[in-house]
Amino acid sequence: MDGFVRLFVDYCQYVVHASGDMSGVGIYKIGDGLVHPGGPNVLTGFCGTHTGWIEARAEVLDGAPEVVERDEPHEPGGPHEPGGPHEPAERGEPAERGEWDVVSEATLWCPSGRFSVRGLMGGSAPELSAIAVPRGLIRVRVQARDRLHETVRTDGDPPEQHEVLVWPVGEDTGWRTLIDDRERLWEQRPGEAAAALMVGLLTPAPAGPFPRRVDPFPEDDDAGLPRVDVVRERVVPPGVGQRLAADPVGALTAGALTAGTGVLTAGTGVLPAGTGVLPAGDLRILLRQGAAGEHQNAVGEPLTWQWVLADQPIFPVPLTALPDDEASTVRLRISADGSRLCVRNEGVLGRHAVTLGLVWDHLLDCLEAGSDPAPWEATLLAAAAQARERAEHLRRQADDREARSWGGARPTERLRELDRQTHARPLAVLDRTLLDRLAALPAARQRKVAIWAARRAVENAGLDRAGWVADVLALIESGQPVPQWLTEDYGQPAFQRLFRDPDVPRTLITLPNGQPDFLQMSVAFPALTGLDHHDPLAAAIEAVYGAAISHGHEHARFLREAHVEVGETGDIDERG
Repeated sequence: MDGFVRLFVDYCQYVVHASGDMSGVGIYKIGDGLVHPGGPNVLTGFCGTHTGWIEARAEVLDGAPEVVERDEPHEPGGPHEPGGPHEPAERGEPAERGEWDVVSEATLWCPSGRFSVRGLMGGSAPELSAIAVPRGLIRVRVQARDRLHETVRTDGDPPEQHEVLVWPVGEDTGWRTLIDDRERLWEQRPGEAAAALMVGLLTPAPAGPFPRRVDPFPEDDDAGLPRVDVVRERVVPPGVGQRLAADPVGALTAGALTAGTGVLTAGTGVLPAGTGVLPAGDLRILLRQGAAGEHQNAVGEPLTWQWVLADQPIFPVPLTALPDDEASTVRLRISADGSRLCVRNEGVLGRHAVTLGLVWDHLLDCLEAGSDPAPWEATLLAAAAQARERAEHLRRQADDREARSWGGARPTERLRELDRQTHARPLAVLDRTLLDRLAALPAARQRKVAIWAARRAVENAGLDRAGWVADVLALIESGQPVPQWLTEDYGQPAFQRLFRDPDVPRTLITLPNGQPDFLQMSVAFPALTGLDHHDPLAAAIEAVYGAAISHGHEHARFLREAHVEVGETGDIDERG
């Protein structure tokens, strides 16, 4: 079977994409000369061709195929030492599929049940797009031949060909090189890769109109998919196995937070001795002995990996949901001679498998190098500091905007609450000092000012020429409540009666905000109906504001008179 189609590549790269989210690890962190895992959902393939066409094909299999290489001998090994975490697998005999110069594998998370092979800049072919595959974890094998750079390629050379084979799996075993041409070698940085993915997992969405997307894409819903395992195997130097066997938690979390003294809390009270703690931003990762399990092994009981909330979050708006509410089991197995180690993290969410696999790669590296087991924390602390600075900047901006909208000073909580039902803020813009003086008055004095302002509005607009309006005002001034019919149906019937009354003047005024040709009666009448507020301060605000704007360009004169009236009603208490 041939099945090759043309695929345009850029910068010697193409991508295998298995999900909506492509964020993750950049290139040159982990990988070999053919494949660079880029995160849970994407990997980058490398070509000899810098810019141009190659031939590619993809196929979905039921299980892992044999490894097929060219007849020419290859040096064993890859970018890692033989027997290391990415040791080349056993090579099979040549099969019908053909011969390959380089072969590499990695695991991707594909909850959508579709994957694509496309150029770095987005171009693809129908045969390589939205290829159906069982939902869940998939193993991706990339194999290539004739990867000649275009500067040395001739017309007589065969075309560069790449094949992508995919099959479903239930565990992530990490990326590995099966056949290596040793053309491109660089230092592996699994700690940086793990940190990049953990930062993406543990950083809260920022505030603002364009927050980082933290919910799954609709097509990536993983509900109902089974949990999976993360497996890592490697050769370890002498002494590492014994140290791990003696104190697995201490060896794996050395240099991080420790709860060996039983005094550190992480959202669950005092932690018992034998619990290691890895910092994780607003969260903590607990690694402890004594997990439920039926088997004993060379190390002892299984361990438990559990996410918990930190007692003191670092972000201004911290994470409140755990990446996984369920704890997972970690089994450590060491060979009899102490030279080989296997870690199996069982029962993790599929979308976390690649990330946790890289974390385990780094933790196992730390057994030998003694480096920081939580390299993501420094980045999270820096991001949290920036988030706090930004939150404080946004808070100050919001305070300034609010102060400007309230006439130069932020309101009290009482005034802020009244703004939802009155014209407190517009009155503050006209005269913030007057508003504060009103708020400082005793309730009885506020009621007296409200009635005074309502009379000023009614008389200034000539509404008292309508007998029924004059009667209502006199009734209220005598101490009676506002008639119910005046405010029923939000005052619409009363307004309609006012507009139909021929005795009411149709005077046009210019409002204090400069809006011309406004009917004076329409802004003066609410000063009367506003007396219906049970809260005397609300009634005062409505009456004073209505009276002020009904005075049009003479509103400043009214406001001066209102200050006199407020002062004459009694002493002013401190601001409300």
